[in-house]
Amino acid sequence: MSELETTTRLLQRPQLALEQQPVSQTFLDFLAIHEAVQMAWQGIEQAMLDHSVKQLKGDWGTLSIVTDRKTWKADRELPLEYYNAPTLNSAKLNAMWKNDIPMPAGLDFTVTAPYMTRRLK
Repeated sequence: MSELETTTRLLQRPQLALEQQPVSQTFLDFLAIHEAVQMAWQGIEQAMLDHSVKQLKGDWGTLSIVTDRKTWKADRELPLEYYNAPTLNSAKLNAMWKNDIPMPAGLDFTVTAPYMTRRLK
């Protein structure tokens, strides 16, 4: 089989071409370390959620759990007082919602699942 035929077959099956590429041990080590770090962050986040810890601070930085983030959407045009530049003014809408002030028609929000933010020095 000529080199041209081999290359043509590999191009027809990109997954096989990727599998046959040499991967350096350094890259494999990086992937293993990256996976371990991600699992450690997930463990810390789960422990903070399990024990109702909202924030950890230290000279290394801050870890925070965000539990009440709302994303607002409008299905129609609203008066300008509800906008902050081109987007909805979520601070104003959150305050209105929290204080049981009547909301304009056409507004809806979604609440995101709790997640951890990391601000490391």
